[in-house]
Amino acid sequence: MRIKMTGMLMVLVTLVIIVFVLKMRIRMMRMEMVWATRATTKMVMVS
Repeated sequence: MRIKMTGMLMVLVTLVIIVFVLKMRIRMMRMEMVWATRATTKMVMVS
């Protein structure tokens, strides 16, 4: 019983870590997209 509980806890922790990493990556991607759009708009304005 105790082993099963620890296993479940490990799975939960790993899932939480994966979700956290994915969220961080998505946020980074969004920031990059915003920067890219800003850069392209600036280039268009200059040209």
